[in-house]
Amino acid sequence: MPERPLGPNSRAFGHFGAGGSLGFADPDARVAFAYVMNQGRGGWQHPHVRHLIDLGHRRIAHVAGPLDWLDAWARHRAWQAEIKAAGLDELDVVVGDWTAGFGYEVAHVAGRLPDCTAVFAANDQIALGLIHGFAERGIRVPDDISIVGFDDLPESKHFLPPLTTVRQDFRALGERAVEVLHAALEGSELDRRSIIAPLLIVRESTAVPPPRERFAGAEKTRKGT
Repeated sequence: MPERPLGPNSRAFGHFGAGGSLGFADPDARVAFAYVMNQGRGGWQHPHVRHLIDLGHRRIAHVAGPLDWLDAWARHRAWQAEIKAAGLDELDVVVGDWTAGFGYEVAHVAGRLPDCTAVFAANDQIALGLIHGFAERGIRVPDDISIVGFDDLPESKHFLPPLTTVRQDFRALGERAVEVLHAALEGSELDRRSIIAPLLIVRESTAVPPPRERFAGAEKTRKGT
């Protein structure tokens, strides 16, 4: 699904937390949004970051898309929410564009990433670039560092290694959004908050953190020492 830039009423999305969303409001933003979002048991569901935490990672970096785009902002907020909930340190975010080239540059240039054992990439293209850049520096995924993407592109299962990522049911999201919009325009009663749960697709780009001694060696490689 194409990424979406923030519009003039984008601040309203902040009231609903982080996650994939579709909202509809009057241009003057005086009425409440009707919205469709991803939510899970007990609050906003960010299975990609939670997956890394459950594996034992405690230093999880985020490589973000442009934060003036709704998708990048929401995914950044998702990462922040899980990091905070787990009581982990919030590492410096690396912000760029949506391309594999950006991901490659981040991984290929020593010092672009904070010290970490795992990375949440804002989309699968960025994740592909990260895998490529790390491979050229002798940093193995997932042996030395784990990577999670977002979108579950058809090609993601053919990455080397196949990418752990998040799949969203865009058909269900779109159908529900149309229902909500139609009800809002007609002024009819309808639950304006709809839940579409994302699905974590676990493949081979994530694993438990490396032993301290092996990770220390990978860190030296990253820093070019």
